[in-house]
Amino acid sequence: MTSTKDKHKTSRKKKTSHNKAHKASSSRVKKKTSGRATVTSLVERIKQSQKRYLARRPHRSFKLTRRRDYKRSLDLPGYFAFTLSVVRHLLTYKKLFVSLIVIMTFLVIVFVGMSSQDKFVSLSTLLSDYSKEAAEGGYKELTKTLALAFGTAMSSLSAQPSEVEQLISIVFSITIWLTTVWLIRAQLSGRDPKLRDGLYNAGSPIISTFLVVMILLLQLAPAFIGYTIYNIAANTNALANGIVAFLASVILILMIILSVYLITSTVIALVVVALPGMYPWQAITIAGDLVTGRRLRILLRITWMIFILAVSWLAIILPILLFTSWMQTTYEFTSWIPIAPIVLSLASTTGVVFSSSYIYLLYRGIVNDDSPPA
Repeated sequence: MTSTKDKHKTSRKKKTSHNKAHKASSSRVKKKTSGRATVTSLVERIKQSQKRYLARRPHRSFKLTRRRDYKRSLDLPGYFAFTLSVVRHLLTYKKLFVSLIVIMTFLVIVFVGMSSQDKFVSLSTLLSDYSKEAAEGGYKELTKTLALAFGTAMSSLSAQPSEVEQLISIVFSITIWLTTVWLIRAQLSGRDPKLRDGLYNAGSPIISTFLVVMILLLQLAPAFIGYTIYNIAANTNALANGIVAFLASVILILMIILSVYLITSTVIALVVVALPGMYPWQAITIAGDLVTGRRLRILLRITWMIFILAVSWLAIILPILLFTSWMQTTYEFTSWIPIAPIVLSLASTTGVVFSSSYIYLLYRGIVNDDSPPA
């Protein structure tokens, strides 16, 4: 009787161990199958993503692309007409944008500061000396004087702020950019927004915009590397060799072209990322799709904007310096009034407002022309 029970117990134990082994083996098979399915689905998603990317971007790297495959329309007004349309829009709502410029300039002066009045005094003295030389030397000397004056102005007015001040300046610049884009988007949609609405609501994508700015700075790294290589070659007198000078120049030009190619779409992404619910990389992707087939024409528009800002800056800063010098010479008691630094701060804020308006309206023109890339 005892032996029969022992036999039953032994058989049950064997069955239990067999069932456990079978379950363990089946679980291993299921894990292997699920792992293979995961890898297969991942590979399939990568293939689908690649197909969608190739459908959006007809150009293939290191392959000659036919013009029929990359020709894409860009229905925009001419350079002057488009710039005037941007200025006209800002003047239509001048009360709103002037209030934004004044308030943000005041905040920047309070939290960051402004250039010293003494720098403007010394700079105006230098400009007066340059103007005398230009009057004596004619047209060539005048061109040289303007270039020298502009370079001197930039070097003299570029104070070295602390890291905290640089961070605050970036935050204020992004805030001005986002507020301007938000206001113009609301105005074009038929609403009549208030300034407080823009200041309160435009800051939600500030982290996304900051990340896009960081990506833009990374895209400038090739140009910086090329400049560093060229500068090292120049400091070591290696450029005296014709071959080395040629190679260094080629590397510098290629690196600059690469950075310019990359940042063209990222500049557009700075306004795409301001859309509600937009993520940084998603904005980069959308902007890249928008500029495909018309990158050079968009780059020329952005270059024109930079040229307009530089000319406007020069047209503002030189008369202000001369006026400040005249005021302090004629009326000595006005030497303590920081006229030039305040005007410079206002001009900087106005430049950010104009740039964001220009890029956003350029983006709207690109979106309205929804022709496919191929």
